[in-house]
Amino acid sequence: MKKFIVWVLMAAVLPAQPLYGEIVDRIVAVVGDEIITMSDLNQAFEPYRKKIEETYREPELGRALAESLAAFLKRLIDASLIEQEAKKNGISVKDEEVTAVIKDILGRKNISMDDFL
Repeated sequence: MKKFIVWVLMAAVLPAQPLYGEIVDRIVAVVGDEIITMSDLNQAFEPYRKKIEETYREPELGRALAESLAAFLKRLIDASLIEQEAKKNGISVKDEEVTAVIKDILGRKNISMDDFL
């Protein structure tokens, strides 16, 4: 009788489980031990997406977004590879050092930080 009750309970519970999986996010690149998800890519690309949408109209907009997103993903992969190699070789650079170099280069070219961004 116990087995029968267990089977009845299982039969009642199992159909309540979803029979399909829902994709919440997907992996677009694996770089060494790091993964880049579609949501990571979209979040990082968002400021560029807005500028592209302001610049282009259909039918060119779709192509411009696709090409730019692919190029941006390549840049993220390159940056990840560089970061992993730097870590492996014990190289570290502080954000302040990077900002100082960028400001120096922009100053020599008479470009403001706002214009650069």
